[in-house]
Amino acid sequence: MDLQLSQGGTLWLGHDNDVHDCSDPAGGPTGGAVVDCFQNLGDAEIETYAYCDTATAAPCTDRLASTCEQHYVRLEDVFERFSTDPTLLQKLLSLDVKDQLCGRTGGIPESQTMANALHGLVTKYQMDWRLLVQSDQRTFVSQFHDNGTQTFLFIEGYGDVDPIIEDAAKQGATGISYPYRNAPLDPTFAPGLRQVACTSWSGRYRIPGTRWRTSRSSGP
Repeated sequence: MDLQLSQGGTLWLGHDNDVHDCSDPAGGPTGGAVVDCFQNLGDAEIETYAYCDTATAAPCTDRLASTCEQHYVRLEDVFERFSTDPTLLQKLLSLDVKDQLCGRTGGIPESQTMANALHGLVTKYQMDWRLLVQSDQRTFVSQFHDNGTQTFLFIEGYGDVDPIIEDAAKQGATGISYPYRNAPLDPTFAPGLRQVACTSWSGRYRIPGTRWRTSRSSGP
């Protein structure tokens, strides 16, 4: 699940930085016209387009109608469900912390705010060690560590895998989130780090020396 940040500091689920209106509800959350970026909109404004009616191409007036589809949801609503529904108590969530690129700040203060908001929700809903969080933002990772958030942290990367593994180890991450396609690993790289490719879960690779607190699948 991809995370975005509202102007008020609330974490929402959304793939891209833009909030879309209900003018093309059949196209899903990104089908309508762009309203603005999450970080430029308050929660009430985002809520306006959270439910769209596929029959009227307008915000839903009746959220129980069969034609009403939810396009946006707060992360807190998801955590509340996962912390109270007996069928979900053993489940894990995978979160991708998206860069906030609409302002002039480069997303740096926003990434820190996202780390703080996530820590608050993890604490409130006792989601310790139930999250696989991935990010490529150093400021997020730094704030994440300062907060002591009890989740698995993966550094997102592309290109040559060895520098990504090394970077993840330096940043104290659990592992990396990487589209591994059997690219050769540098044989001169530290053996302990190269073993990272031996333990995987949903495309994520664990740094040796870190602990999984749940079951894991092992690669060749």
